[in-house]
Amino acid sequence: RYRRDLHGNVIERSYHNNYTPVINEYGFHKSKLEYDRSGFNIRRSYYGLTDNLVLNSDGFSIVEMVYDYKGNIVKQSFFDQNNNLKVIRKYGHAIGRFEYDQLNNITSQSSYGIADQPILRTTGVVKNIFKNSVIYDKHGNRLEESYFGLNNELVLSDEGAAKYINKYDTFNNRVEQS
Repeated sequence: RYRRDLHGNVIERSYHNNYTPVINEYGFHKSKLEYDRSGFNIRRSYYGLTDNLVLNSDGFSIVEMVYDYKGNIVKQSFFDQNNNLKVIRKYGHAIGRFEYDQLNNITSQSSYGIADQPILRTTGVVKNIFKNSVIYDKHGNRLEESYFGLNNELVLSDEGAAKYINKYDTFNNRVEQS
């Protein structure tokens, strides 16, 4: 079931089985959403059957987002049911910060802990890095991706590379990665 605000935004979503409230496969009965003046979802929280905050299957109760003027998420923070920042297993951080290019491609992702300090990601596609940086061409192709540690030094990814360089043909097909 959905509840919407005057602008048509979903502000509450709850799960039922034949009108009986149930916990869904993600570990919660209800999610509540809040929006800013621009209509961006800035907070999502998860509740159990007794309307108490619960941890969802990803391990957090609340996620808050901050957006740039183009609608890109520039900061994402995760909290437990006591509203304390929490490092989330799936993402490897409590706070993620993002930067974008003119085409809205993510050019940098960095990870922070519960004291808003830089930390190494513990999970994700690439582990044991603080930040990755990506350079795109005018077509949105990834030309280069680099991985950095806490002291902004290049570090090796799980696959053994600190930097990937891609080459594309005239049809924008990747033809080489080194």
